[in-house]
Amino acid sequence: MRLANQYIVLEFLWSFLISLMLFFGLFFLGNLFVLADSVIRKGLPLVNAFKSLLWGIFSSLNYSIPTSCLLACFLSIGRMSQDNEILALKTAGLSFLKIVLPLLILGVLLSFFSIYLYLDFIPSMHFKQRKALKEILKKNPTILFEPASFIDNFKGFLIFVYEVRDNKLFNVFIYEKNSKRTIFSKEAEFLYLKDEGKVKLKLHDGVYDEINPQYPNRFIKVRFDNMFLNLDLKKERSISKKLKDMKFSELRMLLKYKKDILGVKLEMVKRISMGLFPFFFILFGVNVAQKLHIRSKSLNILLGFLVSSLFYAFFLFLVGLASQKKVTPFILFLPHLFLFTFSLKVFKR
Repeated sequence: MRLANQYIVLEFLWSFLISLMLFFGLFFLGNLFVLADSVIRKGLPLVNAFKSLLWGIFSSLNYSIPTSCLLACFLSIGRMSQDNEILALKTAGLSFLKIVLPLLILGVLLSFFSIYLYLDFIPSMHFKQRKALKEILKKNPTILFEPASFIDNFKGFLIFVYEVRDNKLFNVFIYEKNSKRTIFSKEAEFLYLKDEGKVKLKLHDGVYDEINPQYPNRFIKVRFDNMFLNLDLKKERSISKKLKDMKFSELRMLLKYKKDILGVKLEMVKRISMGLFPFFFILFGVNVAQKLHIRSKSLNILLGFLVSSLFYAFFLFLVGLASQKKVTPFILFLPHLFLFTFSLKVFKR
């Protein structure tokens, strides 16, 4: 019995680590190309880019650990079930509950670990990532210019850029808030003045609206070949923590002083609920895996991603309802109740 327990746990842990590395790899590659482009093309300091990537990887643990637990169940128990190893253990007189009991105990341990991450570690990493991004913005505001995006980080201007190539912008729309003037330029290039924290735009072949001196309520179109525009980056105060950046002790302090009670309660319940995901995902995963008998790793991974995506979509839907005061925040434990009820019925069969 002990040898069988060790075999099952090792099989699960191996699949769990592979799944976790898969998540980290996808996140790393997904952000690496963006940061590499910013470092090479926009001159972003390598240290700042690495910090942003590192804190982002840590903050992604909130979804990667539970989903990795589900994938590990499908990969390990699914293979063992397809190879009739589960059937052999049952023939030896062991119930399915006794067979997977070590995994359930491991799920409890992973849930305790996840709760710790959600309460303190992940919020801290998320806050560090926000600070790193703000530091990047201070040193190189030209990183703001991305294709098909609105930019509202410069004083008095709202900018839309359709296309970005190297340091050139194409089809640029600028709205000057104070004078309510609109500017359109087919092509522009930006020059970053590091000492002044400014971006100078050289606009080519464009048109802008100007107030008609005779009729102040009317505008006239003025065409230009070249035009220079100085953009000052908004000077913000020191970055403040949002609810998702705060440690659990800080949330309790807000609750004590009755500040944003609904938001704080929702954030606290959300963290505890998500911290319990590993155990309930394992409880659900072992039952589904031994019923489906899927040996193919690719199908198990696909199934794991599909199930976890549907689960998280439902969970976020409940979060949205709770944030709008339509239901109590404790409704976030409803998915756990569903998974537990489903698993209990399977165990009884």
